[in-house]
Amino acid sequence: MSEADQALCSLLAFWTGPDPAKIDQLFRESELYRKKWERADYRERTVHKALEGRTEFYQPPQMVPIGIGATNIANATNADSVEDREFVELPEAQPLPVDALPESCRRFVREAAVSLGCAPDLVAVPLLGLLSAAVGNSRLVQLKPGWKESAALFVVVVAEPGDKKTPAQKVALAPLWQVQKRLKREYQEEHEIYEEELRYWEAERKVAAKDGEPAPPKPKEPVLKSVVVDDVTVERLADILDENPRGVISAQDELSGWVLSMNQYKAGGKGADRTFWLRVWSNAPVKVDRKSRKVPAIIPEPWVSVVGSIQPEILSELNIGRNDGMTDRFLYSYPEPQHTRHTDEVVSAAAERAVQELYEKLVHLKMLESDGEPFPGTVPMTKDAWEVFKEIAAELSEEAHALTFPRRLRGAWSKLESYLARLSLVVALSRVVESNEREQVEARDVLAASVLVGYFKAHARRVFAEVHGADSTDSLAVALSVFLKEHAGKWEGTATELFEALSEREVVGLPGSPGKLVAQVLAIAGRSKAVQVEKGWRGKNKVLRLQLPKGGVGSVGSVGKEVPATDSTNATNASFEDSSEITATITREPAKTAPLSVCEDWEEV
Repeated sequence: MSEADQALCSLLAFWTGPDPAKIDQLFRESELYRKKWERADYRERTVHKALEGRTEFYQPPQMVPIGIGATNIANATNADSVEDREFVELPEAQPLPVDALPESCRRFVREAAVSLGCAPDLVAVPLLGLLSAAVGNSRLVQLKPGWKESAALFVVVVAEPGDKKTPAQKVALAPLWQVQKRLKREYQEEHEIYEEELRYWEAERKVAAKDGEPAPPKPKEPVLKSVVVDDVTVERLADILDENPRGVISAQDELSGWVLSMNQYKAGGKGADRTFWLRVWSNAPVKVDRKSRKVPAIIPEPWVSVVGSIQPEILSELNIGRNDGMTDRFLYSYPEPQHTRHTDEVVSAAAERAVQELYEKLVHLKMLESDGEPFPGTVPMTKDAWEVFKEIAAELSEEAHALTFPRRLRGAWSKLESYLARLSLVVALSRVVESNEREQVEARDVLAASVLVGYFKAHARRVFAEVHGADSTDSLAVALSVFLKEHAGKWEGTATELFEALSEREVVGLPGSPGKLVAQVLAIAGRSKAVQVEKGWRGKNKVLRLQLPKGGVGSVGSVGKEVPATDSTNATNASFEDSSEITATITREPAKTAPLSVCEDWEEV
């Protein structure tokens, strides 16, 4: 059995335990992973030894973050008193980059925000959901062979009661509901004709039976076409998607109710609703069984966008004690509240008409057919757009693996690459139908999408700070980065010397002993390639060697605040007519990584 493998598993046991599956998952993501780990006997023996006799495991600190008039009640539930808890200021809310939206939408967002007396974000974010739903499953963007992304978005606005989030969503999604009303009228008319045809068929069938002749074909019952759903079970939604291959949008006024309703009709609340939605986000095939159907509903490419809102105080309900990645799949908007007096301003007819026309043009993008079965068309990405996409995606990956990056945001960041592609598709197709151009994703579309991603990144930080508060490991990582930079990127010493040096700085989150500090430093290094950790000797004393990679990875900032080395959101006010202007605002450096050596458990020395 490898000593290095055993040492890493022992550390993982402390941080994840007792959870053998999580240890296995994290080990596979480490640089120690080799083919021998696939041997069940070796893997199970190593994990078992790591857990054997261990009684102490890491317990995350309970903290209560506060923001603008909001406190996280869920985290405070087990507190003796609020005064004894740590409070965290939320990161600043980045303003919405209105100029990154399709041209037809910009005036509407500005005028609607003034008319309603709300932040522009509350209109723009559901409006992105509207455009996403208009495209639906009619088109996929192909980044390269074997990799395609749809236009599906899961977006949520976080706002206090009275911040006009419901009226804003209503005005943004108005074209959608108008279409749904028209589809309902058409269905009712078709159903009346069907019922009349059914009566004639019944009479003809009886005559045919009396004459010993075969019955005429039964008339086909019409299907209600849908573009939007709200309160619907997974079983019913599967039927709707089966009947509407283009897909639908799930418009939720209160997103927490949508999440909490999952599995409520199953025995003990144990069902597969959340799994269904996780797969829908990826447009992965789903199979839904129900008692009323002999044949299960199988949806090869389920397509649903989700638009909703939620109050800051109940954000934690999105998790409901699970870590299945549901919260990571949302794009969050958490603007500062705006309290304004009522005005006589209204949204102009021209602004409303521009959005309505854009929506209708996107809806008219037809799905292709093969043997009577509809399927999405493929929109290519130009070579220049692909090069820009690769650079921005590399930035996201580098940022997520930076030493100072909050670990709780890693899952959300892993979805941003897909969202960069999806937003690029929405922006590109909006441009295409506005100007009647060739269907392709261009560099300017990717750059505009990157600005929107930058906005959602900043707001994800606010949301996760609201839900989770400060993290002692993140605080230690920031302090460690500052400490190493002050020592020219290198430091060598005993565990006690490192402990004393950080104690003098009154580092928040510093463990209670040198041995525990080293364990936490190793854990930080294990999740970030931005610091190299090696063991060694200085005379008869064990020493720890810490080193930042040359050139540095990521940047230093306070926990919960984004201070990236590069930030595409600087392009917020840029003109999107010329992609070169945006390119000039985005600087990039190649990711630099360093190997990690796993060191054995340390004692205080």
